[in-house]
Amino acid sequence: MNTLDQIKQTENQAQKNIEQANKDIEKQINDTGIKGENSLQDSENQLSSQIAEVIGQAKQEIQTLKSANERDKKDQLQKLSDIDNKTLDQAAKEVIKNITT
Repeated sequence: MNTLDQIKQTENQAQKNIEQANKDIEKQINDTGIKGENSLQDSENQLSSQIAEVIGQAKQEIQTLKSANERDKKDQLQKLSDIDNKTLDQAAKEVIKNITT
């Protein structure tokens, strides 16, 4: 093999190496792009899950507060009713006392 053939063979091998390197770079760029898209999708999914969880917790908290508010209202109404009954009892006793004296 003469020098000219060796040069051509080296050029051909260099060209093949360049083409393979370009393919490798292109694949890496595509893979990175896909990973980036997948990572973004994963982040979006995770964020959506977190938002759904927070909304669920907020709904539960609101329901708990509503229930507590209803109990408080009932307790307050019962206390007012008790006060009214005591007041009526005392008023009735006063009336009876005034009538009997």
